[in-house]
Amino acid sequence: FFNDYNTHSSGDYWECSLIKQDGNGSFTVRIWPSKEHDQPLWARNDLPRYLTNYPQESIQLFHKPYHSDQHLSGAFRHHIGIPEEMMPKQWKNEGRTSHP
Repeated sequence: FFNDYNTHSSGDYWECSLIKQDGNGSFTVRIWPSKEHDQPLWARNDLPRYLTNYPQESIQLFHKPYHSDQHLSGAFRHHIGIPEEMMPKQWKNEGRTSHP
């Protein structure tokens, strides 16, 4: 389940990097300082923060804008044209000026 990166603004989430899977649905993660809170002591002292056996249920995945595979420089993008005669008449907006 992915959440929208742009619409979460509660400050409840701290960015982390998944380091390894510990088994039984838990992970070792590196926590990054939150932009929504004051920097904790470990961040001010330039020390990394690792958590082990962190439950998978506590990890939320977010899509960062323009970071998905479709935005890679070598991604294949091409217009796919569908012939007009393949579309059912009910799907076409011919003669209609507004939608119901």
